[in-house]
Amino acid sequence: MQVVKRALLYIVRKWMKTAILFLLLTTISTLLMSGLAMLDANQKQATQVRGSTGTSFTVKAPVSAKQTYLTDDQVKRIGATEGIRAYNAAMPYSVDLLGLKKPNSSGIPMLDSMMFGYGSYNSEYHALFLSHEYQLVEGRHVKDRGSEALVAKRFAQKNNLKVGDKFPIHLSTMNYMDPTYHDKADKHELTIVGLYDVDDKRARTYDKNNQSDMSAFIDKEDWIFTSMDVAETMVKADPGTYGIDQATFYVDDAAQLGTIIDRVKQLPGIDWSYYTLQTNDVTYQNVADSVSSTTSLISTLIIITTVVSVLVLVLLLSMRMHARRSEMGVFLALGIGKPRIVAQCLLESLIVAAIAFPAAYLLARSLATHLGTLFGKAPDTVAVTTGHLATVAIWGSLLLIAAVLASCWTVMRVTPKQILAQMS
Repeated sequence: MQVVKRALLYIVRKWMKTAILFLLLTTISTLLMSGLAMLDANQKQATQVRGSTGTSFTVKAPVSAKQTYLTDDQVKRIGATEGIRAYNAAMPYSVDLLGLKKPNSSGIPMLDSMMFGYGSYNSEYHALFLSHEYQLVEGRHVKDRGSEALVAKRFAQKNNLKVGDKFPIHLSTMNYMDPTYHDKADKHELTIVGLYDVDDKRARTYDKNNQSDMSAFIDKEDWIFTSMDVAETMVKADPGTYGIDQATFYVDDAAQLGTIIDRVKQLPGIDWSYYTLQTNDVTYQNVADSVSSTTSLISTLIIITTVVSVLVLVLLLSMRMHARRSEMGVFLALGIGKPRIVAQCLLESLIVAAIAFPAAYLLARSLATHLGTLFGKAPDTVAVTTGHLATVAIWGSLLLIAAVLASCWTVMRVTPKQILAQMS
């Protein structure tokens, strides 16, 4: 009890030194808690980036005189591989309208009756929608099965159609010059499940970036997105001309892309010497590099702050201990052992720290938000938690104990006689 009493009396009597130690510990703890909060926010961002950048890989069939397309079975087996969350393959084909009008009329009957179909496993993952060139404005996307269609909003308006309505089409082939072509063709009825609109500004940007202009020969609203089921039925009339020449597979975790591709290449029945595989992870790599750099910077700052803080603490406590040599000499002369003197010094610092840590927690909750904005973080993503307080309190206490012991060593290593001699 005497040790506790002496420690409390010293803290009160030397209030100026106590205040300096309190401010130092509070400042250091505030910076460390803020740094840990930003580090956690950065790690959460990295996790989100790994699953939200649209990282994928594309399997392509090479263009050749004897074209061999990807089969429905191959696409589905690849899509069922662990780690793949979605996939899509677009099978384009020409369709003939039966008594309907295109969004934009050319005045040429043959062309005005022709539109283009995109068979999809999931039109949500079609490149035109992922690039936001096309945007779903009503209803839903088409899936791989069922007689479903996603059409342009203006096409629906021009033909007085709405979501839920049905309309007929049939495959357009080179036989359209035959007067009896429409009568011979297999008609197919589609149900509209969604409407899309074209973002002209994004479309122009997309065409410029990809050095293409689809509108030069196909109006951007001439596409009808259908299920793959419809596409397969339609192309049976002209086998070998249409097929799945490429399929894109989207992964859950961009960091596992290489592992997932290795699993895919082990699937039996797929000739990987014929098909090519292309990774699409440029966006993830760019963002991941940025996040990684920020993480390294924050980690470095935390380490530097910790090291400098320990050195400053040791220096400050050593100066305090040096100034207390007379006091230590008196204690020793009175028969108070060195362990009890060291225990008093430890207790003094830990009592101050017990007040400084909660104060730092309150300050860090505000500071972390402002520091986060400097690193491009949204204010609501950087939060100091009680976990950060516990981490800093535990490790801070251990480092403080080490600093106190290091500062005490300069005095405690000498004998009482030497201390008393220096006092005289």
